[in-house]
Amino acid sequence: MYSTVAGRGNCDHFSKEEGRLSSTQENFRLLYPQIGIWRSWEEHGLEIKDIVWPGNSPVPPEGVPEKFHLKITYLEEPPFIVIDPPDPVTKKCSVNRGVPCFVGNNSSTQNGTEDGEKTDHLCCSGFSIDLLEKFTEDLGFTYELKRVEDAKWGTIENGRWNGLMAALVNRKTDMVMTALKINSYRDDAVDFTIPFLHTGISLLVSKRTGIISPTAFLVLHLVWRRLHANSARGGLLANSARGGLHANSARGGLLANSARGGLHANSARGGLYANFARGRLHAHSARGANSARGGLLANSARGGLHANSARGGLHANSARGGLYANSARGGLYANSDIAGLHAQSARGGLHANSARGD
Repeated sequence: MYSTVAGRGNCDHFSKEEGRLSSTQENFRLLYPQIGIWRSWEEHGLEIKDIVWPGNSPVPPEGVPEKFHLKITYLEEPPFIVIDPPDPVTKKCSVNRGVPCFVGNNSSTQNGTEDGEKTDHLCCSGFSIDLLEKFTEDLGFTYELKRVEDAKWGTIENGRWNGLMAALVNRKTDMVMTALKINSYRDDAVDFTIPFLHTGISLLVSKRTGIISPTAFLVLHLVWRRLHANSARGGLLANSARGGLHANSARGGLLANSARGGLHANSARGGLYANFARGRLHAHSARGANSARGGLLANSARGGLHANSARGGLHANSARGGLYANSARGGLYANSDIAGLHAQSARGGLHANSARGD
């Protein structure tokens, strides 16, 4: 059993459960907002405050109609929007031809032109039109399609927009429906929907034989490593400790293909240059670089490289100081005691740090 007794500012509840009687009392005060004042002793009598509507407006907002009409501007761009002529017999757009659209210089409607200008009635179809039809089905609006007047997408010329962008900025259209690309300038001027298609550009080139591989530097590095003779003396490595045979050796290098410790023509410094004036073996030689004897000049009168030199020549069979490996004096033999070319030779050697005759 349940009963309620309500009065102004009070509310009592009575209930009986299992033979027990319980009551609940609520006390409250009703507050009403003041919207006006009645003064019978004054001329005006009743004063009513104005209602403030959303947006601080004194008038109520206009209701949103159940159906609304949009002006939509487009520019053809297959396969998004494709233009076709209407059916030649019915002059209408059949299902396979799309929806009616217009091309004209002035604003047009579906029933004709507002200013009496000639407007071409065409049919538009494509991916964007399919999306538009889906929107009308879900949101319940009608529309008219009109091609942009200057047939341009929209760029800034002389400080003003043209094309589709101008139609939006100048509020001549409600929406643009086409494949309009988004960039920073356009995005600052108008609002874009979420992109429904992403595109990109790639470059394809054919393979050609003989071109340098991207890993060629690794192969070149291996080639240089192979050139290293691992010899402590006269190695092929450019940075060899002693008298390397590298063709581009900075100092005193011997060309790798020289027949006999050849006179490399391109040696940078202190090399065995063919036209060197006087037997200079090393730029930093302490002694013997300009010596009249023991020079390596091909036509030197004494001690030159000439095969028939009387003394100290490099001829293999020279009696003295020849290149013969077992020559007793001045030979190239590694253990020669006198004027040998051995790197550790005390006199007349080719070693860069030789004390004399370097």
